[in-house]
Amino acid sequence: GATKAQEGNGFVAQRSNGASYKTLAAAITAATSGETITLIGDVKESVTIGKNINIDGKGRTITGTITLQGSNIVSEVKNVNFDGDNKTLYYAFSVRNTKNLTITDCTVKNYFSGLFYAPKSSTNVTVKNVTVEACGEYLAYMVSLSSATFENVTIKDSESGIIVTNSGPKTVTLKNCTMTGVDMPIEIKEKATANITFIFEGVNE
Repeated sequence: GATKAQEGNGFVAQRSNGASYKTLAAAITAATSGETITLIGDVKESVTIGKNINIDGKGRTITGTITLQGSNIVSEVKNVNFDGDNKTLYYAFSVRNTKNLTITDCTVKNYFSGLFYAPKSSTNVTVKNVTVEACGEYLAYMVSLSSATFENVTIKDSESGIIVTNSGPKTVTLKNCTMTGVDMPIEIKEKATANITFIFEGVNE
């Protein structure tokens, strides 16, 4: 793990091999496929992930947006508190050309829009044990995303919950999710000519 000197000397991210970096972007650039980057300080930057790496926030805060963009990316992000900097940032994640993104044990607040926006050719996003609050527009906006699973997810005080658009078939699974102060829990945009399937498991309210 990180030493106290590293944590107190401007280092914010550490690779699996113990190398520490003063920006998350630098750690991502240096990391190889399959590595987990651990946060050892709070981060205020937006970054792009273009390889199969994971991030363990260890309860630290990322004020920024993570963009996943590449070919068949598989990534897990866990234990992060995401902050949208008083709604100056749109969303915590932008999902593009991603095979599988897993978001676990995170909090998300103060974004102009919400947790994730998926505009481009992605396969699956799994969200588990996540709370989204004080975001303006949605939990998730699925444009070009084949499937998404939400388990033990809470969203508070938002215009919409899950937004799906008619750009190909989609499957959305909700298991034990809670939406409070949400005007439209599910919003389907455009004329529904594609098959959009919703699966509800457990207790959703």
